[in-house]
This record gives sequence, C-alpha cells and structure tokens, in this order.
Amino acid sequence: MNRSPHPAHADIRRMPDDENVLTPAFWERPPAERDQVFARLRAEADLVFFPYAVAPGWPASTGYWAVTRYEDIAEVTRNPDAFSSEPTVYRLEEAAPPGDQGSMLNLDDPRHTRLRRIVARSFTPRMLRTLEQDIRDIARRVTADLAERGACDFATHVAAAMPPDVICAMMGVPPSDRAIAVEVAELGMAMTDPNCTVPLDTFSAKLTECLQLIEDLVHHRRDYPADDLITALGLANSDGEYLTHSEIGSFFMTLVSAGVETVRESLSNALVFFTEDPDQRELLRADFERWLAPAAEEIVRHCSPVAWIRRNVTQEHTLGSHAFHPGDRIILCYASGNKDETVFENPHRFDITRPPHPHLGYGGPGPHYCLGAQLARREITTMLHELYSSLPGIHATEPPVRRQVGIISSIAHLPCAIG
Repeated sequence: MNRSPHPAHADIRRMPDDENVLTPAFWERPPAERDQVFARLRAEADLVFFPYAVAPGWPASTGYWAVTRYEDIAEVTRNPDAFSSEPTVYRLEEAAPPGDQGSMLNLDDPRHTRLRRIVARSFTPRMLRTLEQDIRDIARRVTADLAERGACDFATHVAAAMPPDVICAMMGVPPSDRAIAVEVAELGMAMTDPNCTVPLDTFSAKLTECLQLIEDLVHHRRDYPADDLITALGLANSDGEYLTHSEIGSFFMTLVSAGVETVRESLSNALVFFTEDPDQRELLRADFERWLAPAAEEIVRHCSPVAWIRRNVTQEHTLGSHAFHPGDRIILCYASGNKDETVFENPHRFDITRPPHPHLGYGGPGPHYCLGAQLARREITTMLHELYSSLPGIHATEPPVRRQVGIISSIAHLPCAIG
C-alpha cells in the first residue's frame, strides 16, 4: 500500500502541466483529449498523486490524490466520516474565501445535517411546481430575445440569462435587486480561478452588499410572509427550526453560484452536442415528451459541469488497493467518473436514448447530493423545449472557447446562429 508522499520525495510522478488535472492547462484541452488522460488514470493499478497546481500567489501544498473511477468516487461520497468536506470543497488552498464559510457544501455533521434538513423541508416538489410558470416565462423571454437578436454569443446571451432569474424568483428577490446577486455569483466563481485579477476587497464589498440585501429581505418576510424560499427558511417550521440570517445568506450564495454555473454550462454544452450530432437534435424534436428528460440527464453526464470536488481524509480508509491516511487530500474527478467505461456503454458518445443510470453530474450518492438537481432538470428541459420548438435551426457556428473556473468546466464563449 502506498502512503501519501510529500512533493520532496523522489517517487512522485511529475505529470506534464497539460496532463495534470489540477492545472488550467489541462482543462483548456479539448474534451476528447482530457477523456484520454482520464482513461489512462482509471486504468492505473493505484491512484495517481498530483503535485499542487502552483500559480502566482498560491501557497505551497503537498498535493492531491486523483480519484477517477466511478465506483471509487461513489464510495468516497458515501463515507463523509472518512472523507471530510471541511474546510472547503471548492478550492485547493486550505482556507475557504469570503462567501464560502458556512456553505453546506463545506460542512460536515452535525452542522451539515441540520442545515440540509431545514432546507430540504422547504425545497419541495410543491415549491418547484409554483416556479413552473416563472421558468416557462423566463425561457420564452430569453428565446424571444434570441430570435430578435440573431447571431450572438450563446453562452452569454442565452445560457447565462435564465438561471439567475429563476433562482432569484424562487428565493423571493425582487427583480430590481437581482443584478447584485448575479454579480456576486460571477465574482465568487472568478475568485476560485488562480489567475483571477479581481481584488479581494472588491469581492468582499460586493458580497457584503448582497448579504445585507438578503438580511433585509429576511426581516421583511418575518412581518410580511410570501410564498418564497426566504420566507420558508427564515420562519420556524413545525419543529421550531429555521435558518439564521447568515445561514440564509450562505445558502443563497451557494444556490446562486452552483445553480447558475451548472445550468449555464449544461445549456451551452447542449448546443455544442446537438450541433455536432444533428440526428440527436432531430430525435429530440420529434418527440419532446419522450426524450426531454433523458436528454437533460445525458447532457449533464456528458459535460460534467462540476468537473471535480475536493475531500479531506480524516481517518484510515482503504479504497480498492489504496490506503488513505488522515491528512491526505483528494479530488473526486466527476468528469472522469461520468465517462467510466465499466459503468457506461460507449461512454464518449452523446446519446439521449442511453438507458437511465445515476451519473455523477449532481454529485455522488450520499449526504452532499445536490438539493437543486430537480430545479436544474426543470430549467434545462424547459429551455431546450423552447429553443428547439421555436428556433429549430439554432446551432453553434464556431468551436466553444473553454476555460476552467475553479471546480467548473466552463464554456466562456460560444458563437451561434438561429438558422
């Protein structure tokens, strides 16, 4: 069994930057090339240790083990006692940045269970049903704007236009106040990029402004309740449980950041996939009722918007043939697990007729599985239906410009035309 090496040890494999899954250079490669690297990692007898992706201004680190096989990733996510989310799952540094502290994703039990229990009681199918008309209206507005605009950057003008409005509507944020929430979400994701040039003071000031907005809304809802998530989270339920102002603020930031980026990347990648394979597009258009839901699952599996997540080892644990020890750090490569050939037949093919299987696009099984998965599915299916029923000829006109922003595998730009 291998013990975790330190970078000073001579037995560490030095991966080229464009094969080191912790470097921006790796994520800028075409998806097919990344898939080849992941396939080699999955075939390794033991896990591979990666030196920390040092960039200007980043502290030194001992590095991370890459967990790339589907079953290994699932086992880790089912064992939070051995694989901790604290201090952060978003970043490779040891400290979570402003806005990440208090996020459910960065917490272990008992705090995580309490927060998730309260949120889950409010994040219900009934709540989603109340949002259906809002989601349809937003999708129709975005599609109408696209029809009028014509050729544009799909990632910016279409994929990014829907999710912020949906989440703010669900939370109860008035339209006049939504711009600051969107700005903070974008800045927060940018701050996870090692090459980010946004001053920390700038982000902190915007974050403070946004959290004050949420706190003011919580105060208002306690006097004037509404049918929104801020009311549901901020008022005591039948067990007397509720979230504090700061907890609601942290949850809102998590929901905005994760929800916006996941849906944005799914929709952008959907246009790429359906442009590359028009037969799949026509199959979808021929029977929306049958294929919309499986198409949404296949899009998320195939593109893995959340490319990786971090875990920290807190107790002895053997994963396959590998022995982990307290203090080891790992990254769960969802983008690799979703292409594992032992789980998915012909995994590199985009196929909306693929038989149902629990992919890792919303996290692995266990307590941190994405609470917003159903909302994301509803947004993706609604937007796909509006786009391909109203503008059947929409297609990408150039290859996407890809970048890695923290844990998100992002399409920054995607030129498109509507006919």
